[in-house]
Amino acid sequence: MIPQLPRDQTCSTLLGTLFRKLQEDGFEGVLSTSESSRVLAANDNSIWEQMPSAVIAPRTTDDIALLLKFLATPEYQQIKITPRGGGTSTAGQSLTENISLDCKRFLHHVKDFNAEKKQITVECGVVLADVNKELAKHNLMLGPTVATADRATIGGMIGNDSAGKGSIVYGKMSDCVVSLCTVLRGGEVWNSSAIDKVKLEKNETISGVVGDIHREIKRACDTAEPFLKEYWPNLPRFVSGYNLPMAWDGETFNLNRIICGSEGTLGVVTEATLQCVDIPASQQLVVVSLSSFDAALRCGASIATLNPSAVEVVDELVLESARKNAPLCIDENSSALLCIECKNGSEILESILHKDGVLSGTLLKKEDEIEQIWRFRNQSVGLLSSSGKNKRPVPFVEDCAVPPEKLADFICDFRSLLDKHDLRAGMFGHVDAGVIHVRPALDLCSQNDLSLIRTVTDAVANLVRLYGGILWGEHGKGFRSEYGPEIFGNGLWEQICRVKAAFDPTNQFNPEKVAAPTPNHPLVSLDSKTRGSTNNKIAQLPILTNSIRCDGNSQCESVKFDESMCPTYRLNGDPRQSPRGRAEILRHWLHRIGGRKISTKGSWILQFFNQFAKDDFSHSVFDALHSCIGCKACATQCPMEIDIPQMRSEFLSYYYSRYPRPIRDFIWSRMEGFLKFKSTRVGNFLMHSSLSKAVGIVDVPKISSKIRVHTSSVEEIKKGKLDVVLLQDSFTTYFRPQVMTSFIRIVSSLGLNLAVLPIRPCGKALHVRGKLRTFHAVAHANVCWLEQLQGTNIPIVGIDPAATLLWREEYPKVLSLDPIKVLLPQEWLIGQDLSRLEILGNWKLFLHCNEQSLVKNSGTQWQQIFERAGSNLEIVKTACCGMGGIFGHEKEHKKKSISIWNQSWGKHNPTNETSLTTGYSCQVQASRIEHLSLRHPLEIIGKS
Repeated sequence: MIPQLPRDQTCSTLLGTLFRKLQEDGFEGVLSTSESSRVLAANDNSIWEQMPSAVIAPRTTDDIALLLKFLATPEYQQIKITPRGGGTSTAGQSLTENISLDCKRFLHHVKDFNAEKKQITVECGVVLADVNKELAKHNLMLGPTVATADRATIGGMIGNDSAGKGSIVYGKMSDCVVSLCTVLRGGEVWNSSAIDKVKLEKNETISGVVGDIHREIKRACDTAEPFLKEYWPNLPRFVSGYNLPMAWDGETFNLNRIICGSEGTLGVVTEATLQCVDIPASQQLVVVSLSSFDAALRCGASIATLNPSAVEVVDELVLESARKNAPLCIDENSSALLCIECKNGSEILESILHKDGVLSGTLLKKEDEIEQIWRFRNQSVGLLSSSGKNKRPVPFVEDCAVPPEKLADFICDFRSLLDKHDLRAGMFGHVDAGVIHVRPALDLCSQNDLSLIRTVTDAVANLVRLYGGILWGEHGKGFRSEYGPEIFGNGLWEQICRVKAAFDPTNQFNPEKVAAPTPNHPLVSLDSKTRGSTNNKIAQLPILTNSIRCDGNSQCESVKFDESMCPTYRLNGDPRQSPRGRAEILRHWLHRIGGRKISTKGSWILQFFNQFAKDDFSHSVFDALHSCIGCKACATQCPMEIDIPQMRSEFLSYYYSRYPRPIRDFIWSRMEGFLKFKSTRVGNFLMHSSLSKAVGIVDVPKISSKIRVHTSSVEEIKKGKLDVVLLQDSFTTYFRPQVMTSFIRIVSSLGLNLAVLPIRPCGKALHVRGKLRTFHAVAHANVCWLEQLQGTNIPIVGIDPAATLLWREEYPKVLSLDPIKVLLPQEWLIGQDLSRLEILGNWKLFLHCNEQSLVKNSGTQWQQIFERAGSNLEIVKTACCGMGGIFGHEKEHKKKSISIWNQSWGKHNPTNETSLTTGYSCQVQASRIEHLSLRHPLEIIGKS
C-alpha cells in the first residue's frame, strides 16, 4: 500500500495577505500555491530546478499592473516575481524560488493586424506558430524562426531575444519589435518604441519611473561608450539584453533594445507590435552529406559570399539519433549534414561538391521535400536528448557565438576540451551566424558529472573570449549570469547594473539573473540544484521511473491541432494536462515517497476508511492522470518517449491499494464478459442499466445482432492449410460485425483460405484502469493460447487497432516477452496480390489514434492498397477523435471528449459518403456527435 502524502501548500502569511488583497481589488487571474502547480513551474528545458513559492496566471495587463502596484509598497517589497512563457528555455531563465508568473495560460490573444504596415500586435503568451498561422493568411510571417515555434511564446522570445534559422537575413526578435507594452515597477504601464532625440528629452522630464528610466539608460549608454570596443563583441549574433550600443546612438533612442533579451529582469512585457516580412516566394535547399563535422563547418563558411539565407549543420551524434527516419537524400555514411537554404541552389551546389569531405549533395526545390528535411533536422535534435542510457546530451554551454570565419577552429578547440574529460557531445547549429549548439553527455545523477558543469563552463568561457565571441549567443544567460562581470569587464558591467537599478532598484524582477542593481545583490550560481540531483533519491518503481526521462522540452504542449500530441492539453492550456506536466507530477510523487517500500496490495477495510482522507498529494497525481485520453501520442512523438498511458496504469495499480475503486471500474473490467451473453437483449440491459448510468457510464452503443461466424480451434488451425488467421476482438465482433464479415469476404475474393479464432477477452479495460495483476493473468493466458500458432508461420490478423496493438505493445511489456506477431489488416493486405480488387471513388481516412501513434506507416499502407485497387485515399492529418476508448463514456469526461472532437476531427467535416475510420471507438464518437455511420476501409474494399 502507498503512504498518505499530505500536500505541501506552504503559504507565508505575507503571501496569503497579498493574494487576499489582490482578489479584493479585482484580480481576474489564477492565484495558486498548490503543490502540483508549483511542481510544474519548477522545471523548464534546462538542467536546473527551482520550486516556486506560488504560481500566478494573470488574465490581463491590468492584473499584472495591480500585482506590481502592491509589490512596490514597503509591505511587499520582499516578494519577487519571475515571468514565464512556454518554458522552452535551456538556461533556466524562468525558474525561481519566488512567484512564477505564468504569462502563457491566458494572455494568448492576437490584438490587431495592420495590413498596410505589415504589423501585428499580440499578447505575450501567444505562441509563434499561432502568430505565423494568422499571418500566413496575408502571405506574411515573423522573421525569427525557432525550432520550438509550436510552443515558444512571443513574450519568451522577446525576453530571450530569440533568433534561430535564417537570422542573417531576418535578424533577432529585437529587430522585428516595433513597440512593447511593458508593466514597470509600481504598476506603471509604458509603451516603448524607437524615438528621436527631441522625444527622448521630453520623456526624460516625465516624473516617476518612466522619466528615471530614460535618464538613466541614456547616461549608461554614454558612460559605456569607451568600453564597448574592447568588451562588447561585434558579432552577427549580437549580445542579447541590456543592449547599450544599440539603445542610443546619439540620434535615436530605443528602449526596446534594452528590454529585449532582458529575461524578465526589468519588467513584464504584456503586448508587442511586431514587423512582419513576406513569406519567401520560392526557396531551394541544398543538402550536403559530409565525412566530418569539421569539413561541414569549413564548407558552410566558404559559401558566405553566395548569400544563402540559412546555413544549418548537424553532427554525427545528432544524425545517429534519428538515422532510421532519415530522408533518402542523406548519405547513410555521412558524419555531418549541411542544409543550405537559398535561391541559387545550383550555383551553391556546384561550388561545394568538390570540397574536402563532401560525400554527396542534393538540390531540393519541392516544398514538401524541403519541409521533410527541416522536420528531420528538428526531430533529430529532439531525439538527441534521449540518446544514451544514463549519460545524455544536455544543454549548459550550447550557444557560444564567435565570428563565423573562426567557427571551425573554435569547435576544434572545443572538442579538444571535451576530450580531456572523456565527454561525447552532440553538435548542431547555425554556421552562417557563428553559433553551434554543443550538448555534452552527462549523467545528472552522478556527482562527478555534475562537477563537470562548472569545469567545462569555466573552460568554455575562457575559450570563447580568445576567439572574440560570447558565451550566450542565442539561448540567454539564466543560470550562467555569473559570467557577466568577467566577460564585460568592470567598466561596462557597472553600466549594465545601472540599467537594472533604473528599472528594478529593489531587485524584484527575476532576481539574480542577468544583472544586479547593487554589488550587494548576488547573481545566481551555476552550481544551483539540477533536476537530476534528486532523481537517485526517488522510489524505484517499474515503468513510473520513466517519468524522470522528461527533460522539459514541452513538445507535448504544441498548439498545432494537426499534431497528435497532446489533445487534453490543448483543451485549456493547463500544463497539468500535458505529458510533461503529468511526468513532472509523477516524478515529484516518487520523490515524496522516497525510499519507502510500497506495493499494490491493500486491505478493503482500510480502503473504505481511507476514502475520507482528502489531504494526499496522490490525489493530485490521480487528477492529472485521470484526464489522460490514452491516445499514445506521447509514447512515440515525445523525443523522450514518455508513455503516460502506461504510467497511468501503473500508478492506478498503486493508488487503488490505498483507496477504494469506483464501482464503475468493476463494470468496465467485466465489460467483455457482459458482451459474451448469447442474447444481445441481456448484454444491452447490463450496459445500459440504471446502475451503469448511476456510476457515470454514458453513451455506450447497443450491441449488434450477433453474426454467426464459423470459428476454428487452435488445434484445427494447426492441422489445416491456411493463408491467414483472424483474431477476433470484442469491439469489432459485438459492435461492428460487418467489418469482420468484410475482411472474410476480401480474403475469399483473393482466393485465400481463412480461419477465425474463437473470441477471447483481451483485457483492454483492465489495463486502462490499472488492474494490472488481473491484466497480467489475462495476457499470460492469451499469449500461451496464441503461441501455439507462432510456429505455423500463418499470419495472424486483428481488426480493431486498440485491441490488436494491446497484444503487440502491452502484453510484451507486462510479460517481458518479445513482440507478438499480430498484424493489422493493412499490414497483411499490403503483401497480397490485389489485382482482383477494384475500389471506386475518392476517400478520406481518419486513423485511430493508437494506430497513428504506434504504426507510423499505417496511413501510407492504406493509401497504397487503395491505389493498387484503382482508388485515391487521403489520410486526414488530425489528432485523437476524443473518445479514447472508455474515456468518452465516462460522465465527467463527456464534455472534454466532445471538445476534443470539435478541435480535431470536427474541423475536417467527415461525411458518410467519403469518410472512413479504422477505430471502433472513433466510429462511436462520430455517431454520437455528428450522427454519422463512418465505415471501415475494409467495408469499401469488401464491396469491390
